[in-house]
Amino acid sequence: MNNSTLLGKTQLFWFFVHAQIGVGLFSLSNSIYTYAKTDGWLSLLIAALFVQAVLYCLYD
Repeated sequence: MNNSTLLGKTQLFWFFVHAQIGVGLFSLSNSIYTYAKTDGWLSLLIAALFVQAVLYCLYD
């Protein structure tokens, strides 16, 4: 068995996905709500999908 301490591509990809979700859930939604009130959910969803697409392109 190879005991490597480096992260593989898949592990690194999921690390960033989970980090974005964690930060986004706790801070970004509150910031958007203070400015856009109830209309901010769509821009948050579009931005999240865009970032995931960029990460996917970087992953390949």
